Amino acid sequence: MQMLKPLAHILEPDARFGNLRYHDQGVGHIRELRIEDLYNDIASLELVVSVPLEIRQHFNAARYAYLYSWFAYDLATVAELQSYTTLEMALRYKLKLAQPQSKQSKLTPLLNTAIKYKWLERNEFDVPGVPGSKPLNYFDVVVKQRNKLTHGALHLDPQFTLLMMNVCRRMINALFQKS
Repeated sequence: MQMLKPLAHILEPDARFGNLRYHDQGVGHIRELRIEDLYNDIASLELVVSVPLEIRQHFNAARYAYLYSWFAYDLATVAELQSYTTLEMALRYKLKLAQPQSKQSKLTPLLNTAIKYKWLERNEFDVPGVPGSKPLNYFDVVVKQRNKLTHGALHLDPQFTLLMMNVCRRMINALFQKS
């Protein structure tokens, strides 16, 4: 595999997207994935205006990384990691408002503090599961995935990335919609 595309091909889709399909329910068939599909995926991933501008800008970088993964598939991993980083940034920001002297910076304690102050409700982020299966919560998934990506694991599943970007978006919005 070539590490950097030749400049003449930089605006061509990453070949790995050629293996992915989109089920177009509007016309009832499966077709090749297009960049418009990625754009539509992230267009609705907005942060509410009550989220501070710098946090919204930080999250927007994740959205662009996801969109530009069309040209460089590996950017989906960058988008996912940027989403987790933005969530941490939002949690630190919210904590500084409540406790200006706080030096807390790790994700798990920040999430626990958000639960303690009821900025986030853990049960609102339960993962739907099969009856009898081990309960799972997106708080745990976020921490696990963030740690894996931070320590160099490669993760190339744009649909999972999109799911986790949406989870981070929901958490960030909840932080700034509650008192």
